Amino acid sequence: MIIVLAALVVLFTFFFATVFGRGERTMPLPSNDEVLEYNRTRLEHGEIDEIMFDTVLRGYRQDQVDDVIEELRHQIDSLQARLLEKGDDLRFNQPPAPIGRENG
Repeated sequence: MIIVLAALVVLFTFFFATVFGRGERTMPLPSNDEVLEYNRTRLEHGEIDEIMFDTVLRGYRQDQVDDVIEELRHQIDSLQARLLEKGDDLRFNQPPAPIGRENG
């Protein structure tokens, strides 16, 4: 009886695997270079909401995040240089003023 039951389990497993397969096939993930280039292009066009990162075990891929941060840092430095050329004296490296009630 156990042998017959085991044979039925094997047959049904094979039958369902043949009929239903392994599920939907997913599209292959883009290569890391493609993701980095895509993110750089999105940053150049100011489309920050369109940035994407591959996920790994504990979050996002660090090299992709580092690349975006470096690109943003480059853009900020460029904007600061342009402001200094125009004579604006904005201090970006100072902490922002506290938000809340003013004393007085």
